Amino acid sequence: MRLAIAPDNGPIKRDPDPVLLRLVAHAFAAQDLLVRGISSPMVNHYKQRHLQQLVRLSYMAPDIISAIVNGTQPPDLTGRKIMRINKIPLDWDGQRKMFGFAST
Repeated sequence: MRLAIAPDNGPIKRDPDPVLLRLVAHAFAAQDLLVRGISSPMVNHYKQRHLQQLVRLSYMAPDIISAIVNGTQPPDLTGRKIMRINKIPLDWDGQRKMFGFAST
């Protein structure tokens, strides 16, 4: 993993976490399947329960998803942590607090 300090004292930039990237991609594929009825080979083999767990990730705040894609998410935000949370808040401020993007 590559680490670098942002020149503007912003978040630390790392290589994007492949597990988190895969979760985000699967989340949107699950949303397509469950909400729009559009099939995807990425998620067709998953059971309904796992699809429901994945689809909730597709409703994360856009800046959280961008941080995951850019590798600037908090270091302790892992795929395991996200999948183990039973109730992700629907409000984006609550999500930011839960996932470590904002002070509590």
